[in-house]
Amino acid sequence: MGAVSLLAKLAESQKLPLGHYGRKEAQEAVDKEYHACHEQVKVLVKQYRIKKRYFEPQEAVDFCAEMCERLGSKPLKYIVIRSKDVGPCVGAHYDYGTIHFPHNYIQTSTLLHELTHHLAVESHYHGHGKIFLELQALLYEAAADHLKKV
Repeated sequence: MGAVSLLAKLAESQKLPLGHYGRKEAQEAVDKEYHACHEQVKVLVKQYRIKKRYFEPQEAVDFCAEMCERLGSKPLKYIVIRSKDVGPCVGAHYDYGTIHFPHNYIQTSTLLHELTHHLAVESHYHGHGKIFLELQALLYEAAADHLKKV
């Protein structure tokens, strides 16, 4: 089974009915997903011994290309540094094939988070729920192998 079909099947198997939420309930659901995502990152960083480091822009492009190829996803189109499309309280922003960074340094955990969004969108999933967490775990595992070499 190819990696693309694996990602697609994972996305399909985890789909849940959306239901109807009020604004408050929707925000609580989003906050809960973000919290689970951040808690998982703490576990994955410890599990795979991923050290905090910063990528140069070209190094980040090469890293993302390798991760996408390894996981059977389409490559990113662009990585934009010093982007005006990122809000003041956000570390980065993913927008359909492009990762925007507000500054000229790229931290490992932020790059992996935004790259997980790319994998999720390629699997036709949006959000930070179960599928995102599964994809994030796959990405951290793949990244750990690469980052040990550098």
